[in-house]
This record gives sequence, structure tokens and C-alpha cells, in this order.
Amino acid sequence: MARKPKVTYEASVLPSNFSQMESYIKLHKADLTEKVLDCIDYAIKKKLKLVEVFKFENSEFLITLTSDKFEENITNVYDYYIKEEKYELCPRVIELKKKLQK
Repeated sequence: MARKPKVTYEASVLPSNFSQMESYIKLHKADLTEKVLDCIDYAIKKKLKLVEVFKFENSEFLITLTSDKFEENITNVYDYYIKEEKYELCPRVIELKKKLQK
């Protein structure tokens, strides 16, 4: 029987300089929203109460999400996708919300 690949996870690194971070977020907002969903999905699968989402380069500071904020963040991502007319990404958000409600 083949072994399942080991699931690994690491928080994404953001620039620690404010102006660089601001530019980075503008350029990569869609990727960052997907990262938030990835983190929430990982936390649900592993039954985690807290997940690290982002960290800052050259720093020990982290951005984390607690399980009581998962649904709020999923809704925010969904609203962003609707606003930006990224309808093709909405099914994943809906599926993740269903997983959270189980």
C-alpha cells in the first residue's frame, strides 16, 4: 500500500518594510486571499484552534487566525471575489464554509 504524502505547512513571508508590504499586497492580493483559504483549510483538516498565516521577513512577528475567526475571513474572501467578479473562485469558498460548519 502506498503511503500518503506528509502534509506540510508554512506561513507565507511578507515584506517587513511598510511601503514594500503595501506594494506587495496590491500586486498579490488574489494570491494572499488564496493563502488565507489554504491556511483555514489546513487548520480545519488538522483540527487546529489557531493557524499561522503570514510572517514578516527578518522578524519573529506572525499573523495568526483563531478558529473563531475562520468563518469571518472566509466571508471576507467570498465578498472580495464577488466584488472583483472572480466567480470561478467562489465554489472553493462555499465548500470551505461547508467544511467549517460540519
